[in-house]
Formats: sequence, structure tokens, C-alpha cells
Amino acid sequence: MADGTTRSSRWKTDRLQNGRGGTRAGDGDLRPSASDLRLPLPSRRRAMASCKSACFLSCDWGSSAFRLRLVRRSDCTVMDELRSGDGAAVLARRRTAAERRKAFEGVLADRVARLLRRHGLTAAEVPVAVSGMASSSIGWRELPYAGVPFRVDGRDAIAASVPFGTAGARGRALLVSGIRTGDEALRGEEAELLGFFSRPEWRGMADDCVVVLPGTHSKHAVVRRGAVTDFRTYMTGELFAVLSAHSMLRHSVEPEGRGAQGAKGSRAFEAGVACAKGRPLSEALFRVRTNGLFRRHEAGANAAFLSGVLIGAEAHDLAARGGRSPVVLCANARLQVPYAQAFEQAGIYPRLSVLGAAEADRLSVQGHGVLLDRLG
Repeated sequence: MADGTTRSSRWKTDRLQNGRGGTRAGDGDLRPSASDLRLPLPSRRRAMASCKSACFLSCDWGSSAFRLRLVRRSDCTVMDELRSGDGAAVLARRRTAAERRKAFEGVLADRVARLLRRHGLTAAEVPVAVSGMASSSIGWRELPYAGVPFRVDGRDAIAASVPFGTAGARGRALLVSGIRTGDEALRGEEAELLGFFSRPEWRGMADDCVVVLPGTHSKHAVVRRGAVTDFRTYMTGELFAVLSAHSMLRHSVEPEGRGAQGAKGSRAFEAGVACAKGRPLSEALFRVRTNGLFRRHEAGANAAFLSGVLIGAEAHDLAARGGRSPVVLCANARLQVPYAQAFEQAGIYPRLSVLGAAEADRLSVQGHGVLLDRLG
């Protein structure tokens, strides 16, 4: 989604920052970049000397991407990682169930071996936690969802120990399932929630808060008395991708074009957030078209307007639900500012806290640590 550059804000923050949350290598690029190797080389060597007992692998397996991180267990420091485009939807395409299971196992075994080989380790020596779409109906092995209330200390998590690899390089993965309500479902965000509430400085908020996890499908998790009791899903990121590339609106926007960033982009984003208030989303979206027809915005700024409409609809819905519960935004560096800006415009800022982007990037890693300690 196009980013808006926010004006000065009154957000309460835990080190509000656009800190390094990791760099995205191109799909299929399995080489570590300089920023992927999080520790200086001498420090990595010292850390790896005891890694057999002190490290684990954290795997986020999304629909379109795969991410594997080698983590120091004591403090969840990411020491190395790799990414590829081997998402669940890619591996499931045109494969039978048996072929799909074999493909998932093969990808995991190969990526684990590649990452650990850099440090003289094998899959038999390092535990692996896997969350996301690998446990879905199009994944490696389908697991049932956990229900709500879902306690944020991990005791209600559903997981299975699944072997992978060949006889000479056998490992076991803790495959983690998601959470469901009567009408909603999530996979992957459960690890982020467990990671967030594992932090002592945030644990007290488990009594009453709403945790917002933006993404392709943004999640708003309601937490009461130490458990997730409900959540909502907003297809904000997916709608932006589809509308800006495959709908009539594609002729009116240019997400990377002139005006998408800076002051013009910020003003257009604010206008989009305002447009989303008090009118149906389908009506607000047509303003993107008329902005282009009547030359109100350049195509780049109009992409920021579209982003504002979609994120604004999400923000206004959260505000309209009322309540006084604190809201915690856990977003990456790209989405943190536009979401915080939209929440401020929607009147949520007095109860808004924003987790630093680098910290938000590590939540699933910390959640995997919780699950391995409890179930691994």
C-alpha cells in the first residue's frame, strides 16, 4: 500500500521507529544479505559454538512467501535468515494432496539444511517451529484450529510434531495451528500474539486491549483476562493489490509514481481516510476514479488516496465499535506510519500505543520460542 508521511503525532510508543525489521530478498533468493546476518561475524562464531543447545529455527510460512530464521533461544536474537517465494499457495498449485505434502517437506528440508550448513549444524540438532499456512487445508499437514478463548501464554495452542528430511538429515518440526471463532479464522498471527504477550513490559495489557496486526489480511484481536476472545479480519492489503492492479481503478493510480510519497502523498492519504468515514466502502472507492477524471491528484498521490480509503475504513470501523480498551499497533516499517496516521484521524490516538517496527518484526520469533518451551 502506498505510504503516507505523517505529521507530528501524539502516539504513545514503545520506541516508535522505522527500525530495521529485516530486508526482503527477491523471491527465490536464498543468499544472506548483509542485514540478514544480524550479528558481527566474531559474535556469530561465538554464539554458534553453543548453538546445538541454545538455538532454534523460526519458520513463517505464508501464502506467497517463506521465511526461516535462526534464533538464539535465550533472548530471541535473530542470527541468520533466508527467504524465498515458496509460499503455500505456490506449492499447492496443481498438486495432489500427496504431492503437496512431499513438496512442503522437501522445501523445508532444503531450506533448513542450507541455513544450518552455514554454521556447521544439522536439522537433528536444532528444533524448528513452523506457523502460518503450512497447517492449512492447502498446506503440509492440516491441523484443526484452536478455539476462543485462546490464552496468550500458549497453553491452548494446537500443534503437531512432524518429521522431515532424509534418513541422513532427519529433523522434526513443531507445526502450529491457528485460531478460529464462529465466523473468523487466522493462521500465523497466533505466534505474533504469543510473542507480544511474552514480553514483560506488555504482559499486563492482556487484561484488556485490542492488538492490531496489519498485513494482506489485517487482524484486530480482542484480548480480555489473558485470552484472545474475539478478532476481526480486514482484507485491506489484498484489496489494495487487486484494485490497483486488476480493476478499473488501475488506470487512476500508480503506487510507485510521483506524489505517492512526501507531502502530496500525505495529504492525499489523509483525504482518503476522511473520505472513508460515514459512507459505504464501495462508494468511497469510486472517488479514486473521479480524482483521476477531474485531475484532483496525480496517479501516485491517488494511490496514497486509495490506501487512505482502505486503511481509513478499517480505522473508522474500529473507532465505531466504541469502548475504551487500549489499542496496540504492531506493524512493519512500511505500514506503521500510515496505520498510526489513520488511527489518529479516526480518534483512536488517546488509547493508541505503537510497537517499534523492529520489535514487531520479531513477534513471531518470540512466539515460536514460547511454543517450543511449552510444547517442543
